[in-house]
Order: sequence, then C-alpha cells, then structure tokens
Amino acid sequence: MTSEKKIASKHSRVEHALVNYFLEEQGKFFSFKQLRKKFSKRFQKEELHECVQSLIQSGFLTARGTQFRHVAATKSIQTADEIDDVVDGLINITASGHAYLISPDREQDVWVSRDNLNTAFDGDNVKV
Repeated sequence: MTSEKKIASKHSRVEHALVNYFLEEQGKFFSFKQLRKKFSKRFQKEELHECVQSLIQSGFLTARGTQFRHVAATKSIQTADEIDDVVDGLINITASGHAYLISPDREQDVWVSRDNLNTAFDGDNVKV
C-alpha cells in the first residue's frame, strides 16, 4: 500500500468514527478539545482537525464558535427510514461516504447512511 493510500485510509477511519459519534450524539455540541479527549487513543490531533474541517465543508457538521454538531440538529433533515413514500432524486455523496438525496419533489434533503448506498455513485439518479 502506498503512503498516499495509507493516509487516505486513515483519514477515512477518522472521518467514519467522527460521523458515527455525531450521529449517536444528535443535537449536542462538542468542542475540538472534547473530541481530542474522546479519540486521543485512536487518532492524532492533526488527523482529527483535518476531518472535522472536512465534515464542516461537506455540510455534515455546523460550527458555533469553537464547537461543532451534526447539521441535522439544526436543519430538519429526514433519514430514509422516516419517509413513508418512494422519493426520486440525485445522490450527493459527502467526503465521509454518507449522502443526501436531493429531490425536486421534497422541500428537505434526505440523509442516507453509507451503509444504505448499495452501489450508488455521486450524481446517480435513484429511488429511496
């Protein structure tokens, strides 16, 4: 494995851990210091910082001063499990591998976990 692939793989593991943590702790703000303390045994400070910034840029996290939380806590975003009907739309995959279904028929985007993407690629037209 090349050093670039190792770095990308490590980045992916850090991002995956952060995404899962924020999804489990919906609505709660966490400072970077709290995140460092939580993940200090698994990841280095620089890796965490890079991934937090990446998650902010992708729209998964929102910042309030020096604290962060999952965007769904501030916006009304539904998960695929919460929708009773079938929705057509485009998949927008974030850097973390999770996605949003963007549909002209819905006012709100639908959050789709990476586990539920099956073989969909960014920009694919899908039904959920």
